[in-house]
Amino acid sequence: MAQIFISHSRKDAELVNFFLRACNPVGIKPIFEELESLVSGPATAERIRLHIGQSNALFILLSPNVNNIPHTRDWVLYETGSAGTKDVWVFERYSDRGKVSVAIPHLQHYVVYDDNEQSLAYVSNIVRGYDDAHVLGTAIGAGLGALLGGEKDAGRGAVAGGAFGYALTKKPVPELVGQLVRCLCCQAVYQVHLPRELRTFRCPVCNNALMLSAPVAA
Repeated sequence: MAQIFISHSRKDAELVNFFLRACNPVGIKPIFEELESLVSGPATAERIRLHIGQSNALFILLSPNVNNIPHTRDWVLYETGSAGTKDVWVFERYSDRGKVSVAIPHLQHYVVYDDNEQSLAYVSNIVRGYDDAHVLGTAIGAGLGALLGGEKDAGRGAVAGGAFGYALTKKPVPELVGQLVRCLCCQAVYQVHLPRELRTFRCPVCNNALMLSAPVAA
């Protein structure tokens, strides 16, 4: 059975439940290691590396708890470094905007999501893409790109052809395609997945405030 390693804080039971709901109907095994249990529980660096190595992708659930607990924050970065060539997805809840500043130096996807059924369907589609060891990242990497910078750079426009991607819409089962972007501040390239109305977000690599140079298409 395919599996996904999900990095999180044990204080985020609500987030864990959301991702359990996304994984269970799909038949993908989610692996949760309580980062805080590295101090007094069964988790070890070796076991975490083993679980990540056996997983098809790494999901990182960023939250104020991850942001504010130094030990957890450090181990999230350790897990990212242990992912190797596996896809790394960084998830942040829309309601936590402005409360998270964790910089993830290596990722392929950055998702801002809501606590609703549309976002749940979106995340389930992401999970479903890893069934039978199918590598989702290679399937969606053909999107058109947008140059991104701080808000002062937003007028520089998009790469030739314009920015066309997709966001979390009210479609019950949206197509799973991200918008390929390059941050003008740190030059990081990744897929960004945003609610349709959202134009500004933080770069998860350098933590600068960014603005899409063209609207995301539904």
